[in-house]
Parts: sequence; C-alpha cells; structure tokens
Amino acid sequence: MTSTLQILHSILRKIVGFALLLIAVSAVAQPNDIEALLKKGDMVLDTNPREALNIYHKAADELTTKNAKLLQAKVYAKLGTTSLQIGYYPKAITELKSALEIYKQLGKDSIVAELYSDLGSAYYFGEIKGGNEAEKYFQKAYAAFSKIGLPVSAQFNANYLGYIHWAKGEKEKALEIHKLCLAVFDTLNNLKGRTICHSDIGFTLNSLGRYNEALDYNLKALELATQREDPLVITPILNNIGISYINLNDLNQAEKYSLLSLDKAKETSQNLRTKEALSNLHNVYAQMGNYKKAYNIHLQLKVINDSIKDLAAVRKLTQRDEQAAFSLKQAQMKAQQAEKDALATARLKHEKDRNIALMTGIGMLVIIALLLTLNIRARIKRSKLLKKKNNQLEDSNLLIAKQNQKLLENQNELEENNEELETLLDELKRAQSKLIQYEKLASLGVLTSGVAHEINNPLNFIKSGIYALEEIIEKLPDEEDKELSITIVEHIDTGMERINYVIGELNRFSRNSISKDLVPCDIRKILENCLLVLKPKIDSAICTISTNFAHHNTIIQGHEGSLHQIFTNILENSILSITKSGTITISTKILESNQLEIKIEDTGCGMSEEIIHHAFDPFFTTRPPGEGTGLGLYVSYKLTTSHLGSINLESTENIGTICTIKLPLN
Repeated sequence: MTSTLQILHSILRKIVGFALLLIAVSAVAQPNDIEALLKKGDMVLDTNPREALNIYHKAADELTTKNAKLLQAKVYAKLGTTSLQIGYYPKAITELKSALEIYKQLGKDSIVAELYSDLGSAYYFGEIKGGNEAEKYFQKAYAAFSKIGLPVSAQFNANYLGYIHWAKGEKEKALEIHKLCLAVFDTLNNLKGRTICHSDIGFTLNSLGRYNEALDYNLKALELATQREDPLVITPILNNIGISYINLNDLNQAEKYSLLSLDKAKETSQNLRTKEALSNLHNVYAQMGNYKKAYNIHLQLKVINDSIKDLAAVRKLTQRDEQAAFSLKQAQMKAQQAEKDALATARLKHEKDRNIALMTGIGMLVIIALLLTLNIRARIKRSKLLKKKNNQLEDSNLLIAKQNQKLLENQNELEENNEELETLLDELKRAQSKLIQYEKLASLGVLTSGVAHEINNPLNFIKSGIYALEEIIEKLPDEEDKELSITIVEHIDTGMERINYVIGELNRFSRNSISKDLVPCDIRKILENCLLVLKPKIDSAICTISTNFAHHNTIIQGHEGSLHQIFTNILENSILSITKSGTITISTKILESNQLEIKIEDTGCGMSEEIIHHAFDPFFTTRPPGEGTGLGLYVSYKLTTSHLGSINLESTENIGTICTIKLPLN
C-alpha cells in the first residue's frame, strides 16, 4: 500500500510539474504574436509614425530572453528607425545600437551597413557630439556597403560626409567630397545620385559666393530631378537657382524660380522649404524696390517662422513627456507582473491540492491524511510567498513614488524652459523689427541719393537759365514788362531755393557714415549750444527748460556737427509738441555698460503707437505740407547708429514723449 501511494504521489508530482511547465511556456509571448504587432505597426508607419512607434513598443514589451535573437533585433531596429523619423534622436541612437550588436552577431552584413547609416543620420540631425560621431558612422556605412558590393549605397554615405564638413564650416572640403561622389555616380549612371550631387555642389558653391558656377550645377540638377519627377528634391533645387540669380542681379529670373519653389513647397507641405522660398522672394522684391510685395512676403514669412518654432518646441516637450511616461509605465508593468506571478503560483498550488484531495476521496483515508499534510505545508509556503510578493509590491510602490517626484521636477524644469523660450522669442521679435527697419532705411538711402543726384543735374540748367533771363530782363525797354518779368524770376528763384533745401536734406538722408575725423565732443556743451540756437523758437511763457547733467565725464569721440544735428532735431520736435504749457527736461547719466545716456523728456501732445512705429521712417511727418520734410528723426537715427549708439522713443498721447539716446564713451 505504501509503495502504491508513493507511486501515485510521484505520478501526481510529475503531472503537476508538467502543468506548471505548460503554464510557464504559455506565459511567454509567441514569436507569431510579436511578428503580428510588427506588421500592424508597418501598416500605419507612413500615415501615423507615432502610432506605429507605440505599437512597436508593445512588441518590445512582449520580448523575453527566450525569444530568438533575430526577432529581438527586428523590434529594436523598428523602434530605432521610427524614433529617427519622428525626431527622437537620443532614443533612436539607443535602439539602433541594440539592434546593431545583435545583427553583428548574426552576420547580417547588409542590415549592419544600413544601421551604420541610420546611426550617422541620428547623430547628424540630432546635432549630438558636434558631428564627430555622425562622421564615424557614415564612414563605417561606406566601408560596409563597399565590402558587400553595393557601391550606390556606399557612395550616398560618402556624400553625407560632405554635409558634416559643410556644417563644421569646411565648405571647400565639402565641395571636394560632393564632386568626387558625382564622378562615381556618373560612372555608375545612377540618376538619383547624380541629381543629389549636382544639387549639393550648387548649394555649396552658392555659400562660397561662386554664383555663376553654382547656377550651372543647379540648372543641371533641375533637369535631372525633372526626369525623376521627385517634388521633394525639385523644391530645394529651385530655391538654390533663385539664390544664384539674386546674387547675379537677374531679379526677374530670381523671382520666377523662387515662386516655383514656393509652389512646390506648399504642395508637399514642406514648412522649412516654404520659409526658404519666402526669404528669397523677400530679398528679390526688396532689391526691385517693390516694398509692398516685400512687406506681404514678410508677413507670410513671420507666420511660417512662428509655426516652425512652435512645432520644434512641441516636439521637444512631447519627446520629454513620452520618455517620462515610458519609464513610469515600465515600473508599473514590473509591479503588475510580480503580482500576476504570485497569483499564478497560488492558482497552480490550489489545482494541485484539489486533484490530490479528489484522488484521496476516491481512494483511502491514509491518502487523505497525507494530502491534508501536504495542503498545510502548501498553505504555509503560499503564505510566505504572498508575504514576499507584498514586500515586492511595496518596493514597487516606492519606486513609482520616486518616478512621480522625478516627473514633478521635470515639469517644473519644463515650465522654467518655457519662460526662457518666451523671453528669447520676445528678444528675437524685437531684433527682427530692428533688422527690418535697418534694411528699409538702407534701401531708401540708396534710392534718395540717386534721386538727389538726378534732380541736381537739371537744376543746374534751370539756374543757368535764370541768370540768362535776368540779363535779358535788364535790357527790356518796357518798365511794366520788366517789373512783371522780375517778379516771375523771383518766384522761380524762391522755388529753386526750396528745391535746393530739399536736395540738401536728401543728401544728408543718404549719407552712409559720419566723417572719419572723430574729435572729442562734450555732450553737455553741445546740448547747451543747441538750446541757445533754438532759443528764438522757445516761447518762455508756455515752455520751460530743465537740465540735469551728470557731474562725471560726458566727453565722447564723435563728429560734433552730426551730434548738434541729432539733438537739434529732437529738441525742435519737443518744442513744437508743446502748444499750451509744458516742460522739457534734459538729463545725462553714465551707465555701467560704459555708455552715456541722454534723455530728452517733454510734456507735449505725445504720439500714438502707430506714429511711433513710423517715427524713424524717412519722409514721414505729422506737420502740414511745406512745414517739414519728414527727415529729421530719420537723420538723427542714422547719425546715432553711425556713432555706434542707439535711439529709442517712448510716448503716450496727451502726456508726453521720452527720447533716450545711448552713446559709447570709448
């Protein structure tokens, strides 16, 4: 009997062990399940890469050490290439390296070569380690493709090395690489390679200022790209052609190709290419003198710039959030898996006890006693196991709490970064506004210089004619005709004086720089002299002058006449703004930045925001016709910047205006 019981007990133990083995095997994800997830991700990869990445993550969660190495490598490669496509470059590098190690072990040389190329792209576009790692992996990809007999793929990776040298500022080296690659693609008769190399050579020649050569390569690239019917390649080529024509002063051709580039970029929703085409068009219209079109293009450019910045910021924030969420998800899954393991073990023990009890009930009381003993031992063991699992769950909870704390710290850091980005955006907007103003004024300076010159030539003929008329009039016998003729000549002479005055203003307006003969200038004495000159225009009954000059050194190196003109123009505007009663306060102060600050404040009529926006525009004036040229503030602005200084207006209607000028002491 005892022997029989022992045999039965041994059989039961083997059955239970076999059942546990089946459960353990079923718990491991089958390769078919992971392959199905990979296929599901591939189906949505082109239309929704983020969803594909989530599906590949699910496949990675199912991986175990028992899965085949090739299957593991496939999952890591999918995660890496999709992260690269979305722009999660650090994540892409980690996954691609994991796949690379396995494929090396398996001897998959062609896939290893592709992974080298993908790693080079991840380091290059992610701007990680200054391009050195990208260069290393592109060289490895070139060697690997050459070794397995794929010269076209090898040559594309060699061409990528040119991009890295261009980014480092080594443009001649980049040009040499692109030309060598073109020679190889010509030998291989590869249309795609020839197209890309012609485009890259044209782009690099443009950046080197060799525009005639660049135009030849860009036009050839356009011819080849048209044969391939590839809009993604045609768009930047059209843009490069536009750049060449701009710098060759063929503005009509530049406008034509830039518009074609803009249309292609919009058709294919390429925001960055759209921005490049708009920038070209802005330069074309500005050089043409079509400022209305240039301004409209500027508005479009501002919109596309804002969208690109917003997309970049959202991408970075989304990447950080998803990485933090992924870490938290891993910790939670580990805790859940531990709990599942404990429940599965308890369930198996319960089934074992039930089976033994059933056989004992059918058999004999001795087996019942034996099973009861085994059951008690199993419960004790299960209790200990559950206690151990509870401790593991507590550890997992502590880990989750730490992850939550880390997420909170990351959130605070993101908020600080957002504030910094907003500050930088405001600074960029102000800098952009100043740049537009400078470009506009520089262009108008060239225009007015030419206009003044062209007016002055016929004016000399008119002056000569007046002198001749005066001699003829003196010889007229009829006194009445003589008197009428003299009156007419005087009117003409008055008009000539007005034209001479305007030409003088235009010449000052178009002056590019102050005299090179700089002398020490005492700002305080210059301001006092300006007040003395303007004294006849100051009505002491309604206008009070107050001064507060710095006690320290107020001497700068500059052009005294230009400085007189700056302060005379501003003080005259302040005097004219006070129509009833008010005060003009002039103060100087030395700043920590080694600059002299001059403030001219008045309590006059003030200006609206729209007037302030155009205050420094040439020919803009609020005075009645004939009372002002609209060049005073512009000339002051230009002369101040020629002294390496700055000028700024702050004004409120019916309250007053503050003009702040900062000039370097050295």
